[in-house]
Amino acid sequence: MIAASPSIEMWITFGIIAFGMVLYALDRIAMEITSLAIIVALLLTFQIFPVLDPQTGESLSTVRSLVAGFADPALIAILSLLVMGQALVVSGALDEPMRRLVGPATNSPKLILFSVLGIVLLFSGFLNNTPIVAIFIPILNSLAGKMSMNPSRVMIRCLMPPFWGGISP
Repeated sequence: MIAASPSIEMWITFGIIAFGMVLYALDRIAMEITSLAIIVALLLTFQIFPVLDPQTGESLSTVRSLVAGFADPALIAILSLLVMGQALVVSGALDEPMRRLVGPATNSPKLILFSVLGIVLLFSGFLNNTPIVAIFIPILNSLAGKMSMNPSRVMIRCLMPPFWGGISP
């Protein structure tokens, strides 16, 4: 297979992705606005510089084909789980369980965190890891806020227990 030479579309796409990553890292613009700007920039790029079929000369980069991935059932399922997890936090449905969990160990944030991650570990032994992580992301974010911890320190610890719980002998 012969490698294609880099095209202008490829370099523009890399530039948009790199610029988006910088905007995410700086966190000065809301994540939603940055994400929408990246999508719009990519759509405009492929409208201005379409990828053409060599045989027919027709554009392979239609708007329909570029946004088709957003209709994927897996993406919709994961986003729905994130919404459900956030709804559990916002509605207060988890306040009592969190109070019971946090209550005995109020002086030890690490003990609270390990207790929650133990629950994640237990659930991931029986359920798929993706929904567990998707539901626990807003829960851990709320927990980090209540414990005055940086959410990124809590989230990074959430990655391994589902993996360990999902390993089968």
